[in-house]
Amino acid sequence: MSLGKSPGIKEMVCDLNKALRKKYPRFKNMLHVRSSVISLWIAEKNIVEVQYMAGHNSITSTEVYKHVNMKDLKKALNQFHPLR
Repeated sequence: MSLGKSPGIKEMVCDLNKALRKKYPRFKNMLHVRSSVISLWIAEKNIVEVQYMAGHNSITSTEVYKHVNMKDLKKALNQFHPLR
């Protein structure tokens, strides 16, 4: 797999990034893709399983990718609000 003139990995990744940015304007870089995939995994799977799949040594590294779901917050607020 090579899009550039040089067979180096760095050049291949750079060329791939450029091609993806052309096709998908919202694409930032490969770390953006990794973060998105880990966030989706957390929503679907057990956090320990995601930790293993992402290759993190610590569970806290995996929890960084956990996003707060607004639906869950509203549900908890309606359930536990003292003035309700």
